[in-house]
This record gives sequence, structure tokens and C-alpha cells, in this order.
Amino acid sequence: MNVKSARRAAEFVRCCSFDPQGRLEVAIVPGHDAKLYQVQFSRAKDRLIVGGCVNPDEGEVCKGHRHNLCFHALAALICAADKKGLRLIFCSTKEKAECIAQLGGVLVEIVSRASHKGGWVIYRSKKKK
Repeated sequence: MNVKSARRAAEFVRCCSFDPQGRLEVAIVPGHDAKLYQVQFSRAKDRLIVGGCVNPDEGEVCKGHRHNLCFHALAALICAADKKGLRLIFCSTKEKAECIAQLGGVLVEIVSRASHKGGWVIYRSKKKK
């Protein structure tokens, strides 16, 4: 997971649609070479599924999405969480994620529909300064 690139791109994400519970469904995220990617999310039980990351102009699937979770999907999640006052912690293993989640937060598995690979995210509220 390329979290570093995702954090840099998060400020440029446009969150387009949310479900009735206020959870992100579709976002437009900038990519390399001035391309934009449309990222779609769905949910099943305790899983967050990245359904697609596609350049709508060319119909091209993001290369990162084919192999794992792309930074476009992570950037969209970071942006949506920030708007809700949440902080995200990404983990590549369930064991590490469970240890961190014991300190507080909601643990959710993230999976790419294309690669069937993914990771884990812990949602926590931001501490007030």
C-alpha cells in the first residue's frame, strides 16, 4: 500500500457520492500524467471493497488496482475520513491491525475487487488540539 503517495494526493480528491449512512461510494482522484481516476467503493459485512479504479476518459484500469490497493483508493478514503473528523491508520497485516485497534478505533478490512488483495484500516477520531 502506497500510503505516502495517498496522503499527498488526498487534498486533491473530490468525493462525489455517499450512501445514506454518509459513507463514501464514489470519488475522483488525480493520478500520474494529469490523469483522473474514478474510484468506487461498496461494503459487505465488515469489508470495504474497492470495486474499481478507472480513468473514465480512457476506460483504463489503474495499474496499482490490478495488483493490490492503489494509492487512489487510499487517498479517497483519507479525504472522506478527514471530512468526518476521523484519522486512518493503514496496516498490511491483520495481526498488526488488531494490535493497534485494541488501543481504540474501528477495524475494517479493505479489499480490491480486481486483485482480491488488500489490507486493513483503523478509523479513529482525531484528537482535539
